[in-house]
Amino acid sequence: MKNRNILIGFIILTTPYIIYICHFYESDLSYKTSDWGNFGSYINGIIAPIIAFLGIIITYTLSQNNKKTNLTLLKRKEMEQRPLLYVSYDDYENYIEIKISNKGIGPAVIQEYIVKNTRTGVKYDSFYNILKEINLQSFTYYTGDMSKLIMSPNEEKYLFIQDRRKENESEEDLDIELIRNKICDLKIIIKYQGIYEKGENYTFERSLKWFGRNLGKE
Repeated sequence: MKNRNILIGFIILTTPYIIYICHFYESDLSYKTSDWGNFGSYINGIIAPIIAFLGIIITYTLSQNNKKTNLTLLKRKEMEQRPLLYVSYDDYENYIEIKISNKGIGPAVIQEYIVKNTRTGVKYDSFYNILKEINLQSFTYYTGDMSKLIMSPNEEKYLFIQDRRKENESEEDLDIELIRNKICDLKIIIKYQGIYEKGENYTFERSLKWFGRNLGKE
């Protein structure tokens, strides 16, 4: 590509000389200053506009290349600051915990937060709307709708906690099998994007079927 451009430039710059020589090739070499002055005016009148035009093309080409380079660097910087959401959980005998973490190095903006029942297809916008269907006395902790929430790098948000490890809990409260039976059919779907990115949307999905491993529903 570079050699082709050099060749094209060489042809354009030498064409006026070739035309002049072809037209006056039978003439003797002049010793008059006026003839050489006319020749210089001829060359200057043709070469100068060509050089100016080539200068415009070169300037435009360099500008476009710089623009592409800047966009590439900006894209790389955005990728380096990309957020990365992840849902993790713990399930012990009398303790359940589900949380979301931003493991990336850039802030995340949650665009949509859905908890979907994979058996029925019903979608919820919070754990509260799911857990209120369970006839238990209380829950340790749960979240509402998380849409539009901004999560900083390394930040964690608990979606649900049920802690029944205290000795003074009643027998009824110790039964968290109802909770496992309810949430093992769920899948958490989070759509989010980074603050520094434009038009880049990410989706994270995590099934909670692990909670049904001892219920014959895994």
